[in-house]
Formats: sequence, structure tokens, C-alpha cells
Amino acid sequence: DLFTRVPNPFAGKIPGTLGQPTIEKRLLLRPFPQYGDVTRFRDDVGDSIYHAFTLRVDKRFAQGLLFQAGYTVSKNISNVPERFIGRAANFIDPNNLSRSRSISENDRPQRLVINYVYELPFGQGKRWLGNGWAGRLLGSWEVAGITVFQSGLPVIISGACSTNIQGLGCTPLRLKDPVVAEGEKTLDRWFDPTAFALAPAFSMGNNPRTEPNLRGPGTRNFDIGVYRNQRIKETIKLQIGADFQNAFNTPQLNDPITTIGDANFGRIIGGGNQRQIQIRVRLSY
Repeated sequence: DLFTRVPNPFAGKIPGTLGQPTIEKRLLLRPFPQYGDVTRFRDDVGDSIYHAFTLRVDKRFAQGLLFQAGYTVSKNISNVPERFIGRAANFIDPNNLSRSRSISENDRPQRLVINYVYELPFGQGKRWLGNGWAGRLLGSWEVAGITVFQSGLPVIISGACSTNIQGLGCTPLRLKDPVVAEGEKTLDRWFDPTAFALAPAFSMGNNPRTEPNLRGPGTRNFDIGVYRNQRIKETIKLQIGADFQNAFNTPQLNDPITTIGDANFGRIIGGGNQRQIQIRVRLSY
């Protein structure tokens, strides 16, 4: 019925196709039917709500150890997609933003960051091996690092959309709970792909903009550096060491495939962030 041609109230008043004697009914249902497409570029609309609890622990440098840790538990809710993070969800109805209200695309409910510097207690002036060849060999070494643990991002289910009304988007249909029990979740079945279907034509679906109970893999990363500081003269110091990015080569998995109809829908098929080692020598004077 939306494609039925009906008498055009703007016939002869507007040049081009919008001024023809008849016009598709759906084109008259737009907010401003006398215009073609209206683009609201970077319009300052929408709301976001962020609640968080942050705990921070600091240990000032003493006995060779400097330590800091920060933990955040939070929730971020919004009613418009964030355009600049590279994973925007479908925009449903620009005239009714409440239909798009959901967990934000960049929501990470938990994040822990730890950084530290530790001078090993060996060598001249230290607790152990203050003299002898062992102290000279093992002395002046320090270990530093940054450790990050954080939750994954919410999954965004997408697919073809056929509302047939310009300006209106849609989300897929949710048929059942897509969450797979933790003990049954695998890379080949990160969530239940049969829980979703494409929204029928002329409808806007019933799924939220993002999935509140489905998340991609979290992050566990350890960057560690090991260094030795050797004073050559009063004003000259030599530092040798190595930096280990992702020191334990922990797999950093990609998000699952979330496009309905893709052969890998519901699967994780990639990853990255392999361990990298950098050797360095630094002369300070």
C-alpha cells in the first residue's frame, strides 16, 4: 500500500519527480514531503547517561616499588549511535529517539589498569648481594609494566532493513534469548544465531540497538619492560633492556560476526595483537 500512487498535492508546484500528478504514498508520509532527502549532518541531538564507581590505589615510591591501580565499574546508556568510534548501530527513528535507547556502543562495564616500577633488591646498596660478582651481575635491574583487564563491547546485530519509508531505520527481530551458557560458549558459537531474523518489510523490528547481555571478548594484556641501569661515570649512565608488549601472548580476539545472513554469523573468526619484543640501549649523559 505504501507504493500505491496517489494524487500529489504538490503537483505542478515543485519541479522534478516531486511535482508529478501522482506520487507514491510513502513519500507523502515524510515529515517534509515537499522536499527530497534532508540530511541532518552532525546534528547535536540525543542524550547519554554515564554512571560509574572508581577506586584508585597509589603506592608512592618506597623500597624500590612504585605501584598504581585503578578500577572502574560503569554503565553508559544513550539514544543515538556514536558516529566516531567505528561501530555505530542502526538509527531507527530520528523523530522518536526513545526507540533507540540502549546500552551505548562503547560501554565497558568493568576496567582495571595496573602500572608499576620495581627495582630488584640486589646489588650495591640493596638488601641482598651487596658485594661480589653476583651483586654486580644481578644489581641495578628493574621491572616495569602496565596491565589491563576490561570487559568486551556490546554486540550490535545488523542486517538488511526494508522499512520503505525514507529516514526510518530498523533493527532485526529477536526470536528468543541469544545468550549461550558460559560453559557452552565457543568461538564457533559465541551466541545463538537462530535467535535473530531480519525484520519483515514495512516494519522496524523489535531488537534493541545494542545487545545488553551479549558482549565481545574482553581484554587481558600485560606490557612488561625489564631494564638494567649501569652508571659508567658520574654524569654518564647506560641503560639496556627489553620491552615485551602483550608479554604472555594472550589472544586478543575480535568481536563475533554480527551480520544476519553472513556464513559466519555468531562466530569469532579472527584476532590479533601478537606479542612484540623490542630491545633497546640508551646512553644518558
